[in-house]
Amino acid sequence: MMMTTFLDQLTSPTRAVVQKLLKKKYRNPGRLHSEVDRHVDALRRAALRGRVNSEKAVLVGRACHQLMESVSYRSGESIAIAQVALAYFIDPNDAIPDFDRPDGLDDDLEVLRAAVRVLGIDQSNEMGLDA
Repeated sequence: MMMTTFLDQLTSPTRAVVQKLLKKKYRNPGRLHSEVDRHVDALRRAALRGRVNSEKAVLVGRACHQLMESVSYRSGESIAIAQVALAYFIDPNDAIPDFDRPDGLDDDLEVLRAAVRVLGIDQSNEMGLDA
């Protein structure tokens, strides 16, 4: 039920990618966190070169880290939603390429916002994800 609510909040192209990611085996949480850290660092470097919107890069990075922390004590469907949102962020084949486009992080923000809403995480203002 929670997963359906999450998917219903996504636009069609984004939902299609998320559904493909849901079919993959979930990664080790430590490995997923490391991959998120690497992607956040790549975004920071790209922002310095003007390849991504720096405000969105900071926002997405902060949101990913806070999402990881806030779900560390959860299980089941909550973990699956958090993991797929993070996997979407690091996926090079998501709906909109993250780099070299002004809207490159919009789809990532869409997925993170939906995850935060569905999981009932009371940190959306702190994360800057209030829509």
